[in-house]
Amino acid sequence: MKRKYEPPRRFSDRLKEELKDNEFRQAFEEADFPVRLAIVISKLREKKGLSQEELAQKVGTKQQVISRIEQLQQTNLTLAMLQKLAAAFQMRLIVDFQPARGETFVKKKSKISNSELVLNEAKSLACVRVDKER
Repeated sequence: MKRKYEPPRRFSDRLKEELKDNEFRQAFEEADFPVRLAIVISKLREKKGLSQEELAQKVGTKQQVISRIEQLQQTNLTLAMLQKLAAAFQMRLIVDFQPARGETFVKKKSKISNSELVLNEAKSLACVRVDKER
C-alpha cells in the first residue's frame, strides 16, 4: 500500500500550533529574548563593520565575551553592558516593558539615565531595542 505524499510542515506553522500550549509558550518566551538579543548584537556588529575584537575594545571587554554573547553562552547581560554596546554602535538603548498577554497599562514615559523606559500595551513580555542616536 502506497502512502500519500504529505509535504513537510513549515516551521512557522508548527510553532504557531506549539504556542497554543501554555507551558511551551512560557518556555519559548523565556528563551526567545536572549536569542533575539544575541541576533541584534551580532547583526549590528556586522552592519557597523566591526570584528568581535574591535567591538570588545570599544566596550572594554575581551573578544571571548562578545563571542559568548553572540553564541548564547552568556545571556545574563547587565544594563551597563547593554548601554556600553549601544554606545559602541553609536546608538541609544531603549528598554521596553510590556504587559503579559491579557494585561494592559496606561502609556507612560520616564527617563532613566541614558535609557528610555516605556510602558505600553503590547503582546510580548519585554524587548530591548537599540535606536540610532538622534
